[in-house]
Amino acid sequence: MSTTIETPIGAAQTMVLNMGPQHPSTHGVLRVVLELNGEFVVKAEPIIGYLHTGIEKSCEAKTYSQCITLTDRIDYLAPLSNNLGYCLAVEKILGLEVPKRAQYIRVLLTELTRCASHLVWVGTHAIDLGAMTVFLYSFREREEILKIFEYLSGQRMMTSYFRIGGLALEPPPGWLDKVQRVVDSLPGHIDEYEDLLTKNKIWLGRTQGVGIISAADAIAMGCSGPMLRGSGVAYDVRKAFPYSSYDEFDFNVQTQTAGDCYARYQVRVAEIRESIKIVKQAMQKIPSEGPFRAEVPGIIPPSREEMKTSIEGLIYHFKIFTEGFAPPPGEVYQAIESPRGELGVFVASDGSHKPYRVKFRAPSFVNLQSLPKLAEGRLIADVVACIGTTDIVLGEVDRQTRRKKGFMQLPPALEEKFTTLLGRYPVKRSALIPMMMYSQDFFGFLSDELLADIAQRLDLNLTEVTETLAYYSMLRRKPVGKYHIQVCTNISCMLRGANELYAHVQKRLGISNKEVSPSGTFSLEEVECMGACTGAPAMQVNFDFYENLDPEKVDVIFEQLQDGKKPTPVPVISGALHERNPNEVVVISKNFGIPNSRSIDMYMQRDGYKALEKALKQMTPDQIIDEMKKSNLRGRGGAGFPAGMKWSFVPKDLPKPKYILANGDESEPGTSKDRPLLEMDPHQLIEGMVIAGRAIGANQGYAYIRGEYRYIIDIVETAIAEAYAKGFLGKNILDSGFDFDLAAHTGAGAYECGEESALMESLEGKRGYPRIKPPFPAVVGLYGRPTVINNVETLSTVPAIIRGGGDWYASLGTPKNGGTRLYSISGHVNKPGIYELPLGFNLRTLIEDVAGGVRGGKKLKAVIPGGSSCPLLSADEIDVNMDYDAVAKIGSMLGSGGTVIIDEDTCMVDLARRIMHFYAHESCGWCIPCREGTTWLRKMLDRFHEGGGRAEDIPLIDELSKNMLGRTFCPLGDAAALPTISIVKKWRNEFEDHLHGKCSYKPAEMILGAH
Repeated sequence: MSTTIETPIGAAQTMVLNMGPQHPSTHGVLRVVLELNGEFVVKAEPIIGYLHTGIEKSCEAKTYSQCITLTDRIDYLAPLSNNLGYCLAVEKILGLEVPKRAQYIRVLLTELTRCASHLVWVGTHAIDLGAMTVFLYSFREREEILKIFEYLSGQRMMTSYFRIGGLALEPPPGWLDKVQRVVDSLPGHIDEYEDLLTKNKIWLGRTQGVGIISAADAIAMGCSGPMLRGSGVAYDVRKAFPYSSYDEFDFNVQTQTAGDCYARYQVRVAEIRESIKIVKQAMQKIPSEGPFRAEVPGIIPPSREEMKTSIEGLIYHFKIFTEGFAPPPGEVYQAIESPRGELGVFVASDGSHKPYRVKFRAPSFVNLQSLPKLAEGRLIADVVACIGTTDIVLGEVDRQTRRKKGFMQLPPALEEKFTTLLGRYPVKRSALIPMMMYSQDFFGFLSDELLADIAQRLDLNLTEVTETLAYYSMLRRKPVGKYHIQVCTNISCMLRGANELYAHVQKRLGISNKEVSPSGTFSLEEVECMGACTGAPAMQVNFDFYENLDPEKVDVIFEQLQDGKKPTPVPVISGALHERNPNEVVVISKNFGIPNSRSIDMYMQRDGYKALEKALKQMTPDQIIDEMKKSNLRGRGGAGFPAGMKWSFVPKDLPKPKYILANGDESEPGTSKDRPLLEMDPHQLIEGMVIAGRAIGANQGYAYIRGEYRYIIDIVETAIAEAYAKGFLGKNILDSGFDFDLAAHTGAGAYECGEESALMESLEGKRGYPRIKPPFPAVVGLYGRPTVINNVETLSTVPAIIRGGGDWYASLGTPKNGGTRLYSISGHVNKPGIYELPLGFNLRTLIEDVAGGVRGGKKLKAVIPGGSSCPLLSADEIDVNMDYDAVAKIGSMLGSGGTVIIDEDTCMVDLARRIMHFYAHESCGWCIPCREGTTWLRKMLDRFHEGGGRAEDIPLIDELSKNMLGRTFCPLGDAAALPTISIVKKWRNEFEDHLHGKCSYKPAEMILGAH
């Protein structure tokens, strides 16, 4: 804001001018607001905060060793100095002694870093003030130093070469020869710079008497480095508080007394010469042999030779890089002399594997406050020299997170929900996705203001929030209609007329995909599988399910909504309640259809929580696991891994927390068997999770439930509250001394989160990207702690096994395939539904007897045996017993039990492209074979079905699919490839028919605008 000031010629109005943040002299994203009287600076205000690296806060989420890579980025012109300061602080808190050889090498490299940094300063300061030649020369010499860093570490700048306890690697042969060549040539090049600048009249005019700061003012402002020494104060941390053996080196602290830009130039040039002296001394001191890092098992990684020959070394290596090490509680401060001044590192330990706090006293941040003193009263042209002379790096200045402000005023119910969520997790970020989902419930969408508020509450920056939001399909940044209509067109719904239904909905509402009606009453979205496969075709209005639809039923629903009435949604998923087939063996579905089955009182009347009482009072954890192994229960989520064996992998007697996670993110097209378990028998899941917690020593569980099942989350949370009230959750359950807490957690629409490691990432409040394995969740899972993740059906089976015994449960199935499972039968059958059948049940009998045969008397063409990711079976292959091993022998998978029946009138090319549309939509994009493969296959299959295919496309589709197999971090690439490969192989004739631009079967006429 301009002001009126008095001048020798009368009153004058000042002008406010903005400099930056793009101005090259700022060497970063610095903005300076200048108030000017003509060309003279009345006031200069530096504005920071455009970078927000958040490095200090990020360190709290990393192990001590992982933080080193962050320190490189604080001052990117002196990364090794940052490494050294941080490593010295951690070594101090550990009481760790670094070998002398490593100390001398550290000194040598940090002095070369000082030279490289000052060379950048000389060159850029010169070009800022108009001297081009020096800029070119100084960068030439710096390049030779960076080559040495690259030779040592493989990296030119962000080397992370200094590690806690010493160095990352043994220096390679001949490295000191390269150093010798640099220190021999550099003094002569410095002479060249001085010939060009030191007595140059233009240089003197731009720097002498410009930007003066007195010694007293520099001390008062806390300045350090050349900013302080240029004013005559001989303070250097290397002399005042020697570290890393600096007390063994002979060098002088360089000072000048003028306190102007020229004096600071003289200091920096002289310091390059002093650094060369130190480097030469270090070269003489460094022994040719000796340890390059301390040897402390559990803290310092063992050598590769030891790791290959010693099991102890292998274990230490694994634990150090997966868990880190835990210093004793305490706090330290360590200062070093960086090229810009005193770099201080404060580290606080709470005794865990990650720092409790890390704080940097960054010299750029402190020295920047001198800028108003330097610039005020000078010409505007001098501001460039004043900024340059401070030699700031904005990575040091904006290393913190944003400043906090007051929170938004939220509806009381939402504020209460936020409070509950923030107290639910050991890491606050885990509340991010639920907070966004519940906020969207209240406001209809997520505004910028609301997202900023959530970010502040969680101590996140806004980018972390928005990049997470962008990953999940259910989170919205724009408003939708009062009634948000979502129509599923995935395979189970497609086979029963969803495409025709969706076309009718568009016509009825007068809007297309992702549009809002002019009145704001309706919005429409075509969505992927919503878990209503046995009630296909289906749609949701907001979170209410409407199933077994046709155009007439849809019209009635819309008329009621327009009249302000709420149509009655399905109370439970269609097909779950039916007359029992004689072939069914009822174990986990025994409470389906029982009045008030979801209440704890009814559950207890039907043997509920008796298994928990037995597990707590009559069995040891090992006995529980043994019983699970006897049962031959295999994971019901798709992989079929033995549950008891998975539990046994969790390390015993560890003091750290362990977790039990229920995977209720059933998003596999064709699968809807977890939904009735959660709808009608949530206490069975709760009991199973508590028993699992007892078995592995976990005291906390989370039930991760897909976001589309919003009303189910309410059911589960009510059941959890009932279990707490009855003493089946919480402290000292049933007076056993065992504690277990449980909470429900909502997803937000991402198929990938059904994969166990992606689910953990999502539960931690991040994008659902899969993790690299090993380490496996049993060792390093949620929050880096041992974790067991099982499907809802798997955990719901546990109480029955503990009550009846593992041998009894195993006897219900086939060898190695114990018990029963829920099959979701959908597609072209007369009686779609969810049936509990023993493992090993014949597929033909399942189709023809249990499911009532193919609808309309049609012939069977194909079967998807276990969800859309499974290779398809032809009609000739259905005489197979449905267990994991038998189905695998004929080249498919039992998967999630989502059995989709396909009749003779179905176009298999159309089916293949619909499946591929789903996987291309759901690919997280991390792995190139999956990201590119699904995209190109989707385009090719679209083109093929539209009549634009080529003969060479058929083998190419097969080749592209096979190129994804086994080449991705998670199974999604395989899930997309396997059904496609099987369709091309078994129904190649239909692809050949399409070469003529014709489809011999009734086309599905999909509407794929959303995909």
